[in-house]
Amino acid sequence: MPYFVYVFFFSILSLSAFSQQDSPDSMVMATVDGEPICVREFNLVSQKYKALVIQEFRKKYKLNYDAGFWCNESVGESPAENLKRRTLKTLISIKVQQLQAKKMGIISDLSYHRFLNTLAQENQRRLIAKSNNRVIFGPVQYSEEVYYDYVFSNVVIQLKSKLNVNDKQYSDYINQQIAKAIIVQF
Repeated sequence: MPYFVYVFFFSILSLSAFSQQDSPDSMVMATVDGEPICVREFNLVSQKYKALVIQEFRKKYKLNYDAGFWCNESVGESPAENLKRRTLKTLISIKVQQLQAKKMGIISDLSYHRFLNTLAQENQRRLIAKSNNRVIFGPVQYSEEVYYDYVFSNVVIQLKSKLNVNDKQYSDYINQQIAKAIIVQF
């Protein structure tokens, strides 16, 4: 289990102190070994769990999906807290893997701002290639979600290769790194 440090800030200034820009998209909600998880990245990853959480709470607890669904605490943990917990668990794993990739020289900048810039550049490159009738593998334009998954899966492939491990060894290694990680939640 990772060592969790919970720090709560209510000031927008405190949150934006960690961000690279002053936009809401870059506001930081947590860090993993000092590497920020911004709200926009959290929202992107949480989309993968929304339907699952809705289905689980409707089936297991017979909750109706209505205006009060996400805040309903009648079963102990609200669906919103469950979604947040699942999303943070995934993002902690992602950040730990990204940090390992950075240490091994696979990537240099883990910021979400940089990711968004890279996405825009890649989509621009694809549009130009299409207009010049060049072959494009994959979609003409990546969505934020698809490109995030694509980039991360390539990082994992390269990291496994550099570590020279199988899937089980990789999973064990990453779980060990997660256990050592210092997580600060704002």
